[in-house]
Amino acid sequence: MSGMIIQRVGANVPDRIKSMVATTPVAAGGMHVDEKTYGFFKAVVTDPKAATAAIGMLTGKRLSKQWASFKVKNSMTRSTAKARLAYLNMFDKTDFAGDIVGLKFPVLALLGENDLPPFQPDSIKSTFGAAYPNLSILVSLNAGHYPMQETPVFYATSIENHMSKYGG
Repeated sequence: MSGMIIQRVGANVPDRIKSMVATTPVAAGGMHVDEKTYGFFKAVVTDPKAATAAIGMLTGKRLSKQWASFKVKNSMTRSTAKARLAYLNMFDKTDFAGDIVGLKFPVLALLGENDLPPFQPDSIKSTFGAAYPNLSILVSLNAGHYPMQETPVFYATSIENHMSKYGG
């Protein structure tokens, strides 16, 4: 969910940004999903069963039930339903795409090969990447939507390489 947040920071203070790393990001224009999909996401906010199903979809249904339970438990106990609903509304209904036009700093989008279609390279290029002329995309093999947890060494190394190349 932080992909939109870092873009907002980039829009607000572009002179303070040397480069940006976005993990499985949502574009500044938001997702704007259909009513049925929004209803499913809204259920994920409060229903552990729906949240478990969502984690499965976001990771290519290839990780253990224990891992999904860990993710759901963390989400449900470390944040409030009100905060999770606010995140949902942020990534679905917020649109500040006009505010990021012309940002030229280098951007790395880190994706997972087993993530959902909106977070695959072609989609990221046409949505998130449309605003960033200096975009690089790196796909973490054997990861879904959570490469920071699924492939942590690759993820950290990728960020370190980007930051050492572009400063930070």
